[in-house]
Amino acid sequence: TGERSRSHALPPHLMQAQADALGIPLVMRRASWTDYQTVFTDQLDAFASLGITHGLFGDIDLQAHRDWEEKVCGAAGITAVLPLWQAPRRALVDELLGLGYRARVVCVDARFLDASFCGREFDERFIADLPDGVDACGENGEFHSFVFDGPRFAQAVSHELVR
Repeated sequence: TGERSRSHALPPHLMQAQADALGIPLVMRRASWTDYQTVFTDQLDAFASLGITHGLFGDIDLQAHRDWEEKVCGAAGITAVLPLWQAPRRALVDELLGLGYRARVVCVDARFLDASFCGREFDERFIADLPDGVDACGENGEFHSFVFDGPRFAQAVSHELVR
């Protein structure tokens, strides 16, 4: 419907506040799961027409995601870059937290985590409380997070918890 982002369920005003705090533009397009790839590739074509040559993705080791990102970017003449690819997950968490980034867990998959994990800050205590088998980066969809502060932010993104 365009009222919330897919997967993360974030309202557009929070994504805009995050982009503003980082000093970067935000481009959002409405898409359903049915037309997602078409909308995504149309936007990649628009980026390419502006001279954008690279797209940055945060996947760590989901090969199907990488294959799709490389396919759709390649069709637009854009190079997919995955700087986290194959990095040790715990090292990524330690780096993120060590640099001073702060994130809030905004949704959880009930197959992996109960609702008490949703809304918590992504910090050492959160990681320590994760059940065995749950990835600390949420790479398998166990949870999604929203980064609201860190060294590249001009200011923290104000947000409130809602259920």
